[in-house]
Amino acid sequence: MPTDPKIEMKWHWEASHYKHELGLIVLDRLIGLSEYQDFGVVLNSGNIKEHLENQKKQRAIFIDSEKYKKEVFAN
Repeated sequence: MPTDPKIEMKWHWEASHYKHELGLIVLDRLIGLSEYQDFGVVLNSGNIKEHLENQKKQRAIFIDSEKYKKEVFAN
């Protein structure tokens, strides 16, 4: 996310609403036509638990980072 509020994000209108162009990339990825093969993770009943555990671990690592602490707690 840009720190300057005058700069528009490329893929999102704001934090929870993505733009049409990103929606097309997601749909293409789901049907195997996307040039962005590293975009996202295809979830299914065989990998969802492992994926969620990995997300939790990655989040904990980020929250414990100096970068996160500086962004959230520094004045």
